[in-house]
Amino acid sequence: MVPGRFFSSNVYIIGEGELTLVDAGGPRAPKKYIFREMQGLGVNPRDVARIVITHTHPDHIGGLPDFHKSSEPEVLVHRAEARFVESIGVPPEKILSDGDVVNVGSCSLHVIHTPGHSPGSICLYEPGRKILFSGDTVFAYGIGRFDLPGGSIRQLASSISRLLRLEVDLLLPGHGNIVLKGASRNLEANYRYALSLMEGRGIGGETF
Repeated sequence: MVPGRFFSSNVYIIGEGELTLVDAGGPRAPKKYIFREMQGLGVNPRDVARIVITHTHPDHIGGLPDFHKSSEPEVLVHRAEARFVESIGVPPEKILSDGDVVNVGSCSLHVIHTPGHSPGSICLYEPGRKILFSGDTVFAYGIGRFDLPGGSIRQLASSISRLLRLEVDLLLPGHGNIVLKGASRNLEANYRYALSLMEGRGIGGETF
């Protein structure tokens, strides 16, 4: 993990030799610090072969051009937001849909479409290790914003309710702290919080 700084997401590094990243950080973040921190972790930025984007807000895709210049990695993004990746000059090579599986060595990352923070937000679930890469759908102690274009508290609550069906031990969000054990409890608390926000807006507290 390379923790986010300033206007930049956390970046997660998976694999040995040929690397897969989850998210690319914010504009110019790779040159500012991500490349340096990767090298400090003993991995070469030129070995990045694939980047899976959890959603296309600038703090998650702004670093794509730097990575593209360094190693020309394959970029994977949900179909609802592919055009935003293209708009920064890095055409996605694989379009993701709910239920797809991204294989990274011994890891099988299951794609879960979780709109609400943005229309094409996804989470990645590794069932064998009970790991959830949650992007900005849900954090250790909170939920993603839903007041940006394309956001919806109703959709976000529904998306989090889908995550409750998973057994999650390790939660790796797009910003802030990670949860190392028993993360299903965090998801349950965050779902209740989302429902309370719906009730406060007069949307109703129905479950999904």
